[in-house]
Amino acid sequence: GEGGGGREGGSEEDDHINALSMLLRAQALWTSPLARSAQTALIALQPLMASAEEGTAMRPLELKRHARERRELTNLTTSVGNSLGEHIRTRCLQKLRDIKGETKLDEATLDRLETAPLCMSEVEAQWWSTNPESDRDYQARISELLSQIQFASSDSIVLVAHNDLFQELLSRHIHPDARGRLQDTVQQLSSGPVPHCTLLWCCLDFRRARPITDLAILNDSLHEVAHQRCFRSSLGDFQRDANFVSAAL
Repeated sequence: GEGGGGREGGSEEDDHINALSMLLRAQALWTSPLARSAQTALIALQPLMASAEEGTAMRPLELKRHARERRELTNLTTSVGNSLGEHIRTRCLQKLRDIKGETKLDEATLDRLETAPLCMSEVEAQWWSTNPESDRDYQARISELLSQIQFASSDSIVLVAHNDLFQELLSRHIHPDARGRLQDTVQQLSSGPVPHCTLLWCCLDFRRARPITDLAILNDSLHEVAHQRCFRSSLGDFQRDANFVSAAL
């Protein structure tokens, strides 16, 4: 692709609002197939799934095997996949029903999730790692995910993923100019686990070996826009050659 223009010359607040507005125009919705990520995406991205053009089907949520959490011997909280295909939805909904009393989810919402369109072509066969991933294997997998983004038919892609994905992107895929210019933000994100439901906007220019040329944390802007009732809940946006906002889980 040829994009990657980055932020324009407006105020930081305007830039963040413009980035969030791109969520409403997202053309594809992706998630890690691990249960807590798929659950988050199914609930939070419902407005985007339903925002297809009038007269068209709902936009499907695609489960992407390369976006899964890294399996490590040293991380005892790492999730390991155990479901294939449609059983992933069944397991997600059962877990949500188990905690329904602790949440604001009602049965009508859960019923809608039963019929939400899911694309599971990548998770019909075993998609998780049987053994812990080496650094080399993990880096290759994230590079493959970036290749999928680069060559996707959609220009804007929403992705719900995990903390380790943030760490890998910031350590190996941010352009040196951006790293120097945005040192405080990079330090904030890489100094420890990224807080749950962090929204991170990035500019990706795939003409560069390290394609992330700009980034911003959008949580505060999301709250402001939501307060103004201009935008409803969403958790992440990868735009192939322009922008990316993702959620850490």
